[in-house]
Amino acid sequence: MASIRKRTWKTGGETRAAWAVDFVDQTGERHRRQFSTKREADAFRIEIENITSINTARGVRVIGKRNEGSQKITPPSKELIRALLEQASSEFRPMLLLAVSTGVRAGEMWGLRWRHVDLVKRELRVEMRIDASGNEDDQGTKTAAGMRTIPLAEQLVAELRDWRARSRFSSDDDFVFPNTKGKCASQANMMKREFYPLFDQLGKKHASEPHKYPAPKRCAWHALRHFAISTWIEAKLSPKA
Repeated sequence: MASIRKRTWKTGGETRAAWAVDFVDQTGERHRRQFSTKREADAFRIEIENITSINTARGVRVIGKRNEGSQKITPPSKELIRALLEQASSEFRPMLLLAVSTGVRAGEMWGLRWRHVDLVKRELRVEMRIDASGNEDDQGTKTAAGMRTIPLAEQLVAELRDWRARSRFSSDDDFVFPNTKGKCASQANMMKREFYPLFDQLGKKHASEPHKYPAPKRCAWHALRHFAISTWIEAKLSPKA
């Protein structure tokens, strides 16, 4: 995903040094960012390889879902995302981390089966989605913007590997995030039972320790996609991959 190396050169007889971070985006284009200290370079590399690292916008030219028109959605802050991930249960954290790392839409996430996830190559393929009626639909992803391969950060790979080892439904044809019967899970149930309660829990912590926990402004699930794309742009990588 990213590598660090020390560069040295001479200018006017004086030896100078800098730390370079080399990385390749999802289009295969190479990039380099240079820093004066190794600490700065390390911080940027971690930023690239963790939740702010993934080009989630393959085929996306406007940040927003297909039918939202000019509606503006403000991404949640990094502080809030970190707090949500820390608060999430071991069962919910893989799902949340995947959403904020890859920017896949909810329907695409529910449509993921383990055969779509390659933990060795560290990538997942979006080929299917679950529609509003809970049916599998491969028509909505059969476009340049829909069907795509997304690289996975090391942190997410480790989380998914652990999740697959713990899941009762871990064969290639099983859903990555099924319900208790191994069938397609419900977005509404997930929001009610897992996602929104996190904000309530963080609200209580913020009330007692406001300096430690950010004010948990509730957001929609789709805002996590906007968060993923915004961090990609912040890292100065193209959102048009």
